[in-house]
Amino acid sequence: MYKVAYLGWHFHGSQLQPAHRTVEGELSRLLGKRARLMSRTDRGVSARGNVLVLDEKVPPLLREELAIWARAEVERVPRVKHRHYRYLFPGVPRSRLEWLRQFDGTHDFAAYTRARKGTVRTVRVRVGSGYVDFFSRGFLWNQVRRMVGRGATAPPEPLILMDIAFEQEPEWEVFGTLRSFEKRAAELMVRGRIMELIAAPPFQRGRRGTSSQ
Repeated sequence: MYKVAYLGWHFHGSQLQPAHRTVEGELSRLLGKRARLMSRTDRGVSARGNVLVLDEKVPPLLREELAIWARAEVERVPRVKHRHYRYLFPGVPRSRLEWLRQFDGTHDFAAYTRARKGTVRTVRVRVGSGYVDFFSRGFLWNQVRRMVGRGATAPPEPLILMDIAFEQEPEWEVFGTLRSFEKRAAELMVRGRIMELIAAPPFQRGRRGTSSQ
């Protein structure tokens, strides 16, 4: 297994689509073999710790928008403990993000997804200054973006898949590509349109929402 990071606004989502540039498609092209990621991310959503499952060894990879930064040898893929997403709110104090704690716990999230079945999920919420973290074994389609958007679908660019944790966490060999990629990603975010989208998303302006409880 390999840890993969990427800048989502460079890709038309993570899953392979022959007509579009996607993360799996680019990894498959660069590695010369079919690449499959454990978690799907939509167009515009970035990742620091998605997981690529491959039996063969591949070298570290560093591109401007994509990196393979760690490797773990396992006999079988372990059971997922949780997926960790972070939504960025640069400059927004913690006090203004506390309302998102209403989603902590086990709830029916039917109002925050297009899914019509299996909408009861357990989510853990951690609020920080300028960001909110969400943890769950499995999220529904657009669930985090709709929670953040108070029912509307919030922009994808501030959303990052930070990590996939396992019940039996393997021993990861970390490559030097991670630090280089994160430094480069930060520079691109400061210079690019991404910071405009993060700093003033329209869903924050004068809207009130209700809890799914």
